[in-house]
Amino acid sequence: MQRQPIDTKAFPLALCNDGSSAVYYWQAGVGSNAARDANKTVIYLGGGGFCATDADCSRRPPEGRSSMSYPTSVNGTGILSSSSKNPNFQSWNRVFLPYCTSDLYSGDTGPTGGAANFQFRGARVVEAMIQSLTSRNGVGKKGDVVLLSGGSAGGVGAFINANRVRALLPAATVLTLVDSGVFPDVMPPKSTPPDMLPIREQLAGGSQYWNSQFDSDCVAANPKMPERCLLFQYALPTLRTPTFTVQNVRDPVSIRNAGLFQPSDSNTPEQNDWVNQVFIKSMASILLPLGQSAGEGLFAVCEPDVHGMIFDDVNWTRRYTDLGSASLEKNVYRWANGLGARTRVGVSSCRYP
Repeated sequence: MQRQPIDTKAFPLALCNDGSSAVYYWQAGVGSNAARDANKTVIYLGGGGFCATDADCSRRPPEGRSSMSYPTSVNGTGILSSSSKNPNFQSWNRVFLPYCTSDLYSGDTGPTGGAANFQFRGARVVEAMIQSLTSRNGVGKKGDVVLLSGGSAGGVGAFINANRVRALLPAATVLTLVDSGVFPDVMPPKSTPPDMLPIREQLAGGSQYWNSQFDSDCVAANPKMPERCLLFQYALPTLRTPTFTVQNVRDPVSIRNAGLFQPSDSNTPEQNDWVNQVFIKSMASILLPLGQSAGEGLFAVCEPDVHGMIFDDVNWTRRYTDLGSASLEKNVYRWANGLGARTRVGVSSCRYP
């Protein structure tokens, strides 16, 4: 996949935290079906958490704040792989957007001033990428299919920006694939250190710090708490795109962030009880209704306990035993190839550990 710099003259605010220009990577489809699928494009938004203060952002790795060290080319993995092991998507055009804005692809503010002087332009970066794909790569014509996907923070970015991308590509069919982007709105255990905030309060502070640009439909549905639009369960009802959800019910990153657990807390009686009685029940209440309506898809697993499945070669093609040897790659393709047809592969119950 070849590096495609975003034109700063055309898009002067499509910037990373340090002010460097955002970039994306592009590779046209390959293989025997490349000509047939020339009108299909999958976009993957990279993940990597978020930060909500200057001090916290300063601790992020350089590649999470800047494009200065990004190589001229990268090898796509998982859904972006050009290998024959990715038979159904290798023939699609494939796009990777590295994550250098730390704001769940939602922000539009800065520079913040002071020693850090960060910018948060995630919403601008996504918009500039889409417009660049249209002008430079011809994406978005009538009859085109565009699958907007992402993992973790990128999964959140995918559902936050889904309606905007659909509006930018009115002639195309836009689909949304959210991987590991579900973080239940639950209270952490009572013994949690008092200086650590529940995830919804962390996101509320972050959305103000980043000047998050929420979708107008989601804001209208959550007028008193627009920061809810950063949480999947509140944003989903307002999405105008067919949406496929990929989620580990026992996602270790979601557990850690929602429960505010430290590594030393792993498998303690308190953690196990909270995960089983609070976290998993909340996660199940979000996931189990999905995949039962037209346009919805669901692929929910209990194990292995992984965070992020569609960008990983092993998890993308793995046959999951608790789902009757179902393959994620094949199920996503069947759903996408049916232009959002109803799909459901889920589990009814999980326990931890």
